[in-house]
Amino acid sequence: MAREIQNQRFKNYDSIHNNSQMNTSMVKKFCKLEIEAEELLISAMKYLKLSGRAFDSILKVRLTISDLDTKKTKETISFAHLSESIGYKSLDKEKWLATASAKERKNLGSKPVFKIA
Repeated sequence: MAREIQNQRFKNYDSIHNNSQMNTSMVKKFCKLEIEAEELLISAMKYLKLSGRAFDSILKVRLTISDLDTKKTKETISFAHLSESIGYKSLDKEKWLATASAKERKNLGSKPVFKIA
């Protein structure tokens, strides 16, 4: 099902076949945010000190989660899909922190990893 959705989404793009291949302008086009979801993403970006690249990555993963959700009814990004995507990015950062050197951790700061309630 998700593959069919992505095939349809990218039918007019020769070299794009799935969400992970989208560039920034495509992310803006296909990843519309609800107000609450946008506020959550901005908060997570600040708290986790994530880059613009991470911003796009979170939205691409969110779109894939949405594609897999057979119960979704909206075209806009749902809050739950975005929360799940941010959670995965948070786990990536936790794994990095666990293996990072003391110097790398010090440069990152002392804030804990963003947790989703």
